[in-house]
Formats: sequence, C-alpha cells, structure tokens
Amino acid sequence: DTMVKEEVGPDDIADVVGAWTGIPAGRLLEGETQKLLRMESELGKRLIGQSEAVQAVSDAVRRTRAGIADPDRPTGSFLFLGPTGV
Repeated sequence: DTMVKEEVGPDDIADVVGAWTGIPAGRLLEGETQKLLRMESELGKRLIGQSEAVQAVSDAVRRTRAGIADPDRPTGSFLFLGPTGV
C-alpha cells in the first residue's frame, strides 16, 4: 500500500499552493468566491464608463480577501465623484 496518488485533484493543488504562499486553501467561501468573480459586472452597472476604476477597486478587494495584501495597510482609498443616478 503506497501513499502516492495516481491522480492529482484540485484539493491537492490548493494544498500545495497554500503551503507555498501561506494562504489557507479554504480561505474563500464558495459564496464569497462567486461574489468576487462577479464584482466587475456588478460595479460596472453603477460606475458607467469607468472600467479602469472598476478594475482597480476589484483587484484591491480581491487581493485583500485572498490574504495576499499587506495586512498593515488599508485595502485602498477610493474616491467616487459625480452625480448619482447617471
């Protein structure tokens, strides 16, 4: 009986990446993962014509939620200007 697997699965990969990066494999809950994946489209509905801003905010939030941002610094400083409802 050997301890070597014949197939490598997603959980095995997540465990190795977690060991390398120090980020726990189960850090993100499935529901939160789905929200993070849809973030640009949801923000884009409210921030019309601001694709670069939407991308910057989304990237910052994802870095923080994934645990790869500097814990001693804020997620970001965002200033949203302009009329509402446009």
